Amino acid sequence: MSSKYPHPVAYRMLLQNTGHVAQVFPLTAAALGLGASHTGAIRTTECEPVLGLRSSGEFVTFALACGHPVLGPDGLSAAVTTPDKAAEY
Repeated sequence: MSSKYPHPVAYRMLLQNTGHVAQVFPLTAAALGLGASHTGAIRTTECEPVLGLRSSGEFVTFALACGHPVLGPDGLSAAVTTPDKAAEY
């Protein structure tokens, strides 16, 4: 981003673009009949070498994943807990 935008606005553009991808990814996955997940809670020290990121200007911001969800008998993802099946507190 800094080579494309050699100005402090580059960091803002990076965050905006990352946010757009994080929003569009689950929508696209759902349109394809897939389940999607994203998180920023990742171990960057482990995933950056795997991705070949070596520069301090290259870093991971999100982890995105998608796949075929396991569906329950009601057609919802098995990971979804409906209010009638929620634990009592």
